[in-house]
Amino acid sequence: MPVPPQDEHADTVLQSGAPAMALTGPLGLKISGYEIGREIGRGGQGMVLIARDLVFGRDVAIKTLLPDTANKEGISRFLTESRITGRLTHPGIPAVYALGTLPDGRPYLTMKLIGGRTLHDLLKDRSSPADELPRFIQIFEQVCQAVGSAHSQGIIHRDLKPQNVMVGAFGEVHVMDWGLAKDAKSVGDPDSASQFFLPGQSIASTPQYVATRLGVAMGTPPFMPPEQAHGEWDRVDARADVFSLGGILSIILTGKPPYTGANPRETLTRAKTGDVKDAFARLEASDADKELIELAKRCLAPRVEERPADATAVAEIVSAYRTHVEERLHTAERDRANAVAQALERQKQRPVKGILAGLIALLILAGLGIGWWQVKRSADQRVEQERAAATARTEEVFAELDRKARAAQASARVESELAQVAILQSQGRFAEAMVFVESLKNQSPEAAARITQLAKDLELAQELEAIRSEVRLLVFAPDGSIHASSDGAPLHYRAALLAQGIDPLAADVETLATQLTNSPIRQALLDALEDWAVWERDPATTAKLLAVLRRCDPSPWKDRLRDPVVRSRESELNRLTIGMNPAAVSSVSLMALADLLSAREIDSSRFLHTLATSHPADFVVLDQLARASLRRDPLQALGWFRTARALRPADANVASNLAMAYFLTGDLDAAVEAFEEAVRLDPTSAALRVNLGTALQMQGEFAKAKAAYREATRLDAGQFGYLRDRPPLLQLAPPPRSAKPH
Repeated sequence: MPVPPQDEHADTVLQSGAPAMALTGPLGLKISGYEIGREIGRGGQGMVLIARDLVFGRDVAIKTLLPDTANKEGISRFLTESRITGRLTHPGIPAVYALGTLPDGRPYLTMKLIGGRTLHDLLKDRSSPADELPRFIQIFEQVCQAVGSAHSQGIIHRDLKPQNVMVGAFGEVHVMDWGLAKDAKSVGDPDSASQFFLPGQSIASTPQYVATRLGVAMGTPPFMPPEQAHGEWDRVDARADVFSLGGILSIILTGKPPYTGANPRETLTRAKTGDVKDAFARLEASDADKELIELAKRCLAPRVEERPADATAVAEIVSAYRTHVEERLHTAERDRANAVAQALERQKQRPVKGILAGLIALLILAGLGIGWWQVKRSADQRVEQERAAATARTEEVFAELDRKARAAQASARVESELAQVAILQSQGRFAEAMVFVESLKNQSPEAAARITQLAKDLELAQELEAIRSEVRLLVFAPDGSIHASSDGAPLHYRAALLAQGIDPLAADVETLATQLTNSPIRQALLDALEDWAVWERDPATTAKLLAVLRRCDPSPWKDRLRDPVVRSRESELNRLTIGMNPAAVSSVSLMALADLLSAREIDSSRFLHTLATSHPADFVVLDQLARASLRRDPLQALGWFRTARALRPADANVASNLAMAYFLTGDLDAAVEAFEEAVRLDPTSAALRVNLGTALQMQGEFAKAKAAYREATRLDAGQFGYLRDRPPLLQLAPPPRSAKPH
């Protein structure tokens, strides 16, 4: 179903938090930060609404459950679908902005609102399958690329059809409705067979292509492979989607899907038997190129093993076909141009030959035969020059066409990768985004300035993230105790921001808020200010940072968290942990509250366990939970640190914190091994060398400890000052093997 086009900021991912106001929509729904509009789609389980995002002033789509399906099972399925969709970051798959909960307890998902028309509607407008075939093959290739991205992450769609492909006004292609999507590793789960939409109720469905669930079948019968029609979920993998892609290609080439029937049950019966004889006959009778017909037949093979491995393989075949077609067209154009040049040459030769004949006759008559060959030679030279000039002009034309084609392809590739950078950047995956940016630096001179600025922004985001990690690094104090290295955080945050022309202390609140809001790494900057405000000791600076955060990222709960009066009162901080929705708040804001509770020696373990439940794969939450548990229950902290390490195996600070947990549980050998691994991961950190030296000293390895301390002293300049006022540890008497820091 076409929806209104969105504004120029439609690809911006919604950050956590929203304005305090919430406008009640026509359906009686109220969501903070959104003005709810009309319903634009409904299924057996849920509905989709159009809404106005009051933060960015853009239209979005909000998907939620129907009231009578919002039971425990329905909510669980909805959250599973949301998390799967949120993992898919290809530009051809609608971006997910936020996941939250309605006042009545129903979950909702905020997504990019896609404008345009469905591929189903576009194909219906054709007078014959031959109309605009190159355009539809290009659309098909983009569909395959988007689905291939999902396959690379182990996700299969299971309901691919023209109705679930949206084509925008500028040719952008999106694969929609991932309600049947499933992680390939869990497709065989026994509950797979009865989840999702009911017959005839999928969004944008038509009587012929209704989504159905007869017995244990799920999907759309005209496009189902036999294994899916039989409900054999242990056999349903990426090649099931390949079959459905073959069905889409079949409609493009012939105007009809693989199976047709008088009703869904008859169509489903044909799907179960893999009866594609009619489809193959239609393909053979079509006027399409042989390569496309063979590809469609391969995809529609009833036997799973005879189909291409996944959608990426199909996209590569289509790409090779389109390249071959372009080469054929270029060759044909070149041949036509050469023919024109030869015709011109022949036309020019005729008058020249006539002149030659007359001259020769005159020369013979005049007795001047001695010079006739010179005239002929001059004429031949002119003809040859004309031929060379025509050939050169032809080659120049085609060289220019080739250059423009290559430039257009390069530009499209750059734009595609920049779109991927924007998605990764919005998700905080800065290192992955930087890989794309580095690969683009030499690809597009036209976008050089844009790419250079992107690289600077990503470098700043990575540096801010590194500072936040460094703040939470556990280090040994001179007396053997353990503490977090947070003293230098404000200075390091300010220095990093100043290097990029951002001075939170000099700029006024409004100017700074505008500067941060307009930055492509907006959330990374806000997270840095959130963390800085926790460790800042100057009340005036803290108040300014909090004012900027309230201006840039407002919400009722966050506004209270950023109120200096609330932060100064234990009772108010405790109240913030009650009645909140952790899933709707960024993990950095939640950790700011946890740090404030810890600083006032308030037990935050119950609060952190709640966060771990709502953010099970969030490294920041797990790391905070581990550090909060360290003194109270080192064994439990060890488990949390191991989980955090699994999420970031290359993070040196995480390895060092894990070593601290080993140390406090009495496993000194494991602690030394983990400290050594931390130093290997980051050989430039003075703090990690101090930690390793202290553990080696307690292990009795004094020579190795001495080397570690000396290297730490060399590295300490300009870092967080870990060795400041530290006595010469090598002069300390070796403690007993069983000694532990307090």
